[in-house]
Amino acid sequence: MEEVKNDSSLTPLKDLADRYARGYYWDDGVLMQRHSDVAFGVIENIIVPKSRRSDLIHLAHDKTGHLGYKKVIRIIKQNFVWPLMNRDTQTNGVLERLHATLEAILGKARALGLDWVGQIPFVLFALRQAPNRTTGFSP
Repeated sequence: MEEVKNDSSLTPLKDLADRYARGYYWDDGVLMQRHSDVAFGVIENIIVPKSRRSDLIHLAHDKTGHLGYKKVIRIIKQNFVWPLMNRDTQTNGVLERLHATLEAILGKARALGLDWVGQIPFVLFALRQAPNRTTGFSP
């Protein structure tokens, strides 16, 4: 897989795989990780290159019936892994919270019989003006 070979974020793992060290290895050009789990025994994961991570997350989200983001990530982690995976997936958790907020607000507009599509610009304006609870700043 050429993308793995060209991905500099995987360099330390590729070096380990070249030496078959710490559970990293190559399987027909695919970078893999093997580790043991008390509950599941031996687990083998495919190491995902940076160029494919976003696609994998979106595909898993779509194919699992749009489960919550945390559930989708748990499903992905059963077969795939990459460096700093938790950081990458937490970043998208912010987007999931925004999505839930938008759905809640637009759901109220729909319940009142308003044209919810026509309300989108107003809802986005309100969200962009409201200070973030964590940072205290508006976007």
